[in-house]
Amino acid sequence: MNLPRTVLALVAALFVVGTSGCAGSGGGFSDLTSAASTGIELPAGLPANVLQGFEVDSARWVGASGDADVWVAHGEEHPICFLTSSGDRWFSACGSGGTYSFGDETYWVIPDGGAVPAEAVPISRNVYRAP
Repeated sequence: MNLPRTVLALVAALFVVGTSGCAGSGGGFSDLTSAASTGIELPAGLPANVLQGFEVDSARWVGASGDADVWVAHGEEHPICFLTSSGDRWFSACGSGGTYSFGDETYWVIPDGGAVPAEAVPISRNVYRAP
């Protein structure tokens, strides 16, 4: 009886199909793997809750739009964390990317190869802002 070989072949086929969607699908964040900009560090004296969930040593400034500076970092439990400031106001979030609203401002943190909204203005490879 060839049942064990049939089962083994089926399991192998399911493994290949199940993992093939992960290979080469992108989804990372180039901002976290590219060389960090020099000279623009996280400001000292940030409120403690602003960097909650951040791997602070990985934080890097990725750009600015208007008076808002933007940093990203690896998250302790999430792929990416996002931090922006506007004047003395701070906003941060950690996750897998997405849409973040901060007062009247909207930002998108988008994985490599992800769909960018048509109206989005690029700040970096992975961070965009509404006009």
